[in-house]
Amino acid sequence: MFTILSFALRAGTLIHFYKYYVRGHDIDTVFWGVRHFACDELFSWSLVLGSVLTIIATAFVPFVARYIGKKMLYALLMGVSNVAVLAYYFLSPDQILWIVGLQLFVSMAQGPSSAILWAMYADCADYSEWRNRRRATGLVFSAAVMSQKFGWSLGGAIPGWLLAYVGYVADTELAPQTLHGLLLTVSILPAAAGFVATMLTLLYPLSEPRLAEIGAELGRRKQPPSKLK
Repeated sequence: MFTILSFALRAGTLIHFYKYYVRGHDIDTVFWGVRHFACDELFSWSLVLGSVLTIIATAFVPFVARYIGKKMLYALLMGVSNVAVLAYYFLSPDQILWIVGLQLFVSMAQGPSSAILWAMYADCADYSEWRNRRRATGLVFSAAVMSQKFGWSLGGAIPGWLLAYVGYVADTELAPQTLHGLLLTVSILPAAAGFVATMLTLLYPLSEPRLAEIGAELGRRKQPPSKLK
């Protein structure tokens, strides 16, 4: 729930952050000279390039998780992405390369976390079967989906509540306190939710050696009695 809450807080207000806080900028493209990028272009390029980096990073998840485990990989990715998200609070609108660069880094770090979480849900189903001697995969995944729905619901509502409180009005010149509230929804608030998710993950007891023991025990239970002898 806290993972999705962290994602949703930024997803709901990032376009407004680019439109009213970052605005358009002239950027030296090296090969094509200095070009003016409107806020919607900066936002679009951030999403496109971020999606590409997410796909590439996710492809490496199985290889890295094999060495450090899914739990530690998830905690590492969320931890470093939380620091990058928090850094947004200290950036000024003219630091456009830092703003876009950090967004690409956040996409690369946070994107694979979803794949890791779904693999961890499957591990929870194995643990449930080992402990209760009943397979409850549907119940485990239903609970996971329900927690995600709570995260998306809160993540969509909180920015709206906060922006309404600070006086946000679309397509107008925003007051300093309104811009500050907008900045909070893309920096401190999602970083706080992400840090909670990271700390809770460190308490997660299913390490890779533990999962190997559970898997071996489940395998023995499913063998015919003749083979067990």
